[in-house]
Amino acid sequence: MRVTVVVPVHDVGPHFRPCLESLRAQTLPREDFEVVFVDDGSGDGSGRRMTEEVALSRNLRVVQLPHTGGPGAARNTGLDQARGEFVLFVDDRDRLAPEALEALYAKASATGADIVVPRTAGHGRTVPQDAWAVPLDHGHLLTHPQLAAALTPRMLFRRSFLQEQQLRFAEGPVPLGGEAFALRAHLTARSVAVVHDRVCYHRAQPVRGLPAAADGSGAPDAGHARALSASGLFDLLDWALEAGPVKDQVAAVCYRSALLDALPEHVKRTPGPALADLVGRWSEVANRRVAPSADAYLPMFARVRSAVLRTGRPEAVAALLEAEAGITHQPCLDGAEWRGGRFTVEVSTHLVRHVKGRAPEPVRFVQDGDHLRWDLPAGLAALPGVAQAAAATGELPAARLRAVARHRELGEELVLPGEHLLTAVQLGRNAQGLATFALRIDATSHFDPVPQHGAVPAGLWDFSAELAVCGHTVVRRLGNQRGVLVDARMRVAFVPGPTFVDPYWTNNDFLTVWVSPTTYAPLRKGLREAERSLVRADGQQVSVQIPLELGGLPEPVPVVVSLTAPDAPAAHCRGVIDAPAAPDLAVLRFTVPVAELPVAAEAAWRLGVGRDTTAADLRLNLRYHAPDGRWAVERVPQ
Repeated sequence: MRVTVVVPVHDVGPHFRPCLESLRAQTLPREDFEVVFVDDGSGDGSGRRMTEEVALSRNLRVVQLPHTGGPGAARNTGLDQARGEFVLFVDDRDRLAPEALEALYAKASATGADIVVPRTAGHGRTVPQDAWAVPLDHGHLLTHPQLAAALTPRMLFRRSFLQEQQLRFAEGPVPLGGEAFALRAHLTARSVAVVHDRVCYHRAQPVRGLPAAADGSGAPDAGHARALSASGLFDLLDWALEAGPVKDQVAAVCYRSALLDALPEHVKRTPGPALADLVGRWSEVANRRVAPSADAYLPMFARVRSAVLRTGRPEAVAALLEAEAGITHQPCLDGAEWRGGRFTVEVSTHLVRHVKGRAPEPVRFVQDGDHLRWDLPAGLAALPGVAQAAAATGELPAARLRAVARHRELGEELVLPGEHLLTAVQLGRNAQGLATFALRIDATSHFDPVPQHGAVPAGLWDFSAELAVCGHTVVRRLGNQRGVLVDARMRVAFVPGPTFVDPYWTNNDFLTVWVSPTTYAPLRKGLREAERSLVRADGQQVSVQIPLELGGLPEPVPVVVSLTAPDAPAAHCRGVIDAPAAPDLAVLRFTVPVAELPVAAEAAWRLGVGRDTTAADLRLNLRYHAPDGRWAVERVPQ
C-alpha cells in the first residue's frame, strides 16, 4: 500500500461528494492506495451517507467516532489505521486533482523526502503561493523559510517518519492544531520536497451556513483561544531553534499567519467592551513570545500592525485597522492583443484606499530625503516604534504588478511572464511639510497557450491583475475598466496544435480567454468584410475565399467546411485557413463541387467550419442567385 488518505468528516452534508469522486478518479491504481474517512460524530447523517456510498469500494472505508469538537482526533484515528507507506490528510470538502496521488508519491519516491508539499489552488478562498513558487526537492524549513507558508496538515507525510517522531494532532477544539502539527513535522523532517508544476490539491470555497473545519476558531472566546494556541507555536520554536536570524525568519512567518493576518477579523467580531481584553491577550503573546528582531523579517504593512499591537492599546489597533481598510488597487486594461504568438495584456494601476460609500483615494507615501515610508495618521505615527515600522525605502521599489490567468474549472493559476514599471505620482506636501506621492505601476504580461513545457489545459482562463506591495497582495479581475481602443485590437487566433484561442468579455465585462483544441465555434468573430468574399463558379465547382481577421496564424490550418440547406443532404469539403502577407489578415479557402449543391431558385447554403464534420456556424450563407447565375457569400440576418 503506497498511500493512505485520511479524511476527517463532520457535518459536511452533501458537500463531501466532490472529495469522494476525486478520490475515485485517481490515476494511481486502486490497489496502491486506501482512503479512511473518519466521522467525528456528525449530527447530520454525514457518516451514515458516506458509509453507504463506500460500501462496495474495497479501498475506501468509514470509521465512526463520538464527537470531539475538532479534526485532531479523527486525523489521529486515521493515522492509527493507515497501512500506506505515506499518509495524505485531506479535508472533507476539498478535492484532489486526478493525478495528485501519483504525482505526490512519485516526488516522495524520487527525492526520499519525509514531507511533500502539494501545489494547491483555492476556490473562493486565498491560499499562500510562496511554498510552491519554485521547484524544491531537498529542502528544509531552516534553509527554505518559504516553507513556513505551508504550515498545514494537508501534505503528504512519510508514515514511518511520523511514527519515529511520535507526531500526533492535539485533540478537541484546539485552534491552530493543524499548524502546530505541521510546524513540528517541518522542524523534525530530514527533507521536504514540493510539487510545484501542477495543482494537486483543491481547497473548496467555504459553504455558507456550514461551520468551518472544527478547530475552535469559531468558539465564543476565539480570541483568547487563538492567542494561547499561537503561544504554543512559539514554544515549539523556542524548543527547536536557537535565537538568531533563522529563528526570526520562521517566527515572523508564524507570527504573521497565526496572529497578525487574523487580527482584523477577530477585532471585527469582538464587541467594543471586549476589545481591550482581546488586544491585551494578543499583545502579551506578541511581546513575550516573538522577539522584536523578528519584526525586521515582516513586510511593511505587517510590521506596522505588529508595532501597533505591541503597544497594547485597543484604540490604536482600531485606528490602524481603519486606516488599512479598503486598501486595494483599480487596474485598467490598456491593451489586449496578439504579439508573436502570445496574447499580451497591458495593465496600469494605482494603490488606493476604497471605502464603501466614498470615492477612492490614493494610499500616500512620504519621501523624507532618501527615505520612504507609509504616510500614517499623526496619532499612529507618534506611537513608539510605529513610524520606524512604516519605513518602506527598500520595499517600495520591489512592488510588482503582474497578470494572472486562472483556469475556471481546475483552479490552476499561471503567473504570466512580463515586465513592469513603477512611477511615483507627486501629490504635494503633508502637514509636516514633507513631499508625498502615490504609487502607479504599469505592466506588460504575456499568455502563451503553447509554452515550451507543453500546451496549457483547454478551457476558460480568467484574467486578473495581482498587485503586491510591502506584503499587501490584492488580486482584481481585469476588463471592466479598459482603454477605448482595447476592443478594437481583440482577436481570435490560432496557435500551434492547431489550438483555437478566443479572448472575450464575460457578462460582467471581465476578460476571459477560451482555449480549445477541438472546436472553432467563435471563428465568426474573425469575419472581415464578409461581403468582400470572392466566389468563382465554372459550372463544375464553386471556389470560395472568405477574409478573416485573426490575431495569429503560425501555419495553415486544415478545416472541414459543412454546407447545409433545408430539405437537402449536407455537403462537406476540405478547406484551409491560411494567411497572406498582411498582418492580422487570413483567408478561409474551400472548393465544393456544384453537383453537391442543387441550385434551386435562390438556394442558400449555411456555412460551418470545424476540425471535422461537427461544424461551428459561421452565420454566413453561400447563396445562388438564379436570375444571373451568380454565387455570393452573405451574412445571415440576426
